[in-house]
Amino acid sequence: MFATGRWIAIAGTLGSVLFGWHQQAWWLAVPPACYLAYVVWRDKAIRSRIGSAAWASDGFARFLVVADVALVLRNAAGNVLVFLIAGLARQRLGLA
Repeated sequence: MFATGRWIAIAGTLGSVLFGWHQQAWWLAVPPACYLAYVVWRDKAIRSRIGSAAWASDGFARFLVVADVALVLRNAAGNVLVFLIAGLARQRLGLA
């Protein structure tokens, strides 16, 4: 997921800190939605490049989608942890 994926990951983590601090639970749906939209866009771009190539190329495209979805799940779980830590930090400081 190269450069665009990194920016989504950075924005998701920083957003999780910010919205976790303010305890806005709706944020937890935003990073996975952005990642999944990017995965679908990337898959369509790869499959358009493959065209009528051999079956092995289609298998590679499927492999990339599975790897990208695994990355989405890992980053979503990480964002939830960051969100919870930020919320707990605010409570511990007595600002909640």
